[in-house]
Amino acid sequence: MTKVIADAKAIGNRYIVCAYIEAEERRSLDDYRQHDELFNLVGETCRVAGIQFAYHNHDFEFEPIEGKIPFQVLLAETDPALVKIEMGLYWITKGGGEPFEYFEANPGRFVMFHVKGIDATPRRHTEVGRDSIHFERIFSRAEQAGAKHFFVEQDESPRLPARQRSRGARVSSRARALSSRSASAARNELDDSLTSSPRSLRSSGELPKSRSP
Repeated sequence: MTKVIADAKAIGNRYIVCAYIEAEERRSLDDYRQHDELFNLVGETCRVAGIQFAYHNHDFEFEPIEGKIPFQVLLAETDPALVKIEMGLYWITKGGGEPFEYFEANPGRFVMFHVKGIDATPRRHTEVGRDSIHFERIFSRAEQAGAKHFFVEQDESPRLPARQRSRGARVSSRARALSSRSASAARNELDDSLTSSPRSLRSSGELPKSRSP
């Protein structure tokens, strides 16, 4: 963990994000709880170093295990100051979760929104702007959620890249407006936060195994 933090600080990161828990490491609720305990330890280590630790959800955290929702367990058993959330809006939608319920129960904890579109049927990736997610409705609660950063991703899509980029740019602009930031301030903040992507920080082996979201 020491090297991960040192690398993050060297490139100006403000966040270190755990983006995924491998299937073999989340077969039971106890498996999740072991990760929650580890996340608290990592979060404290990051705090001392002046960096914020966060977790990026997918859909599997919303599949009940032993009568409980693992994502709810994670939020309950990790320290809100030490473990923030990058909410994957595509994944929580696919998993059947309701963002507003989590915003209301954990205000200020969702410091990043990962914006990616999903078809109504079948439940697969599509372009932001052609999807079934009510982003404006979600973005209207950005202040309550605590969202400071919006990452717009185009995943798989049948449309042309130029049109994808155009749609993504419009949603990104709308997200900044709804989060009550001026365009220039939001752009500067987004530039600063781009280094929060954990991809270059996942080779340590000291965090749970992870892969790109």
